[in-house]
Amino acid sequence: MATAVNGQDAFDYLHENEMPDLVLLDMRMPEIDGPSFIKLIRDDFRLNRLKVFAVSGSAREEFSSNLAVDGWFAKPVRIDSILEAVRNPTRGAMATV
Repeated sequence: MATAVNGQDAFDYLHENEMPDLVLLDMRMPEIDGPSFIKLIRDDFRLNRLKVFAVSGSAREEFSSNLAVDGWFAKPVRIDSILEAVRNPTRGAMATV
């Protein structure tokens, strides 16, 4: 597990290290915000299949409706919701709980 203090650090980490299984992404990161980070990942051939789960204290409707994320979690995030989404990816992870 790794953490980054902002979007730029996270993007740099992904390019400098082994590919993680997934990214848990705060949508309001400094330097590169969540929507911009997602676009960078999806436009990058090496990273575009990476699972991205978005987390925000804001409603999903405040962001573009075409965000290419594998799941959405409202803050405060319940760890059991994230674990369920990771274990059962076909069930959908657009949890708001």
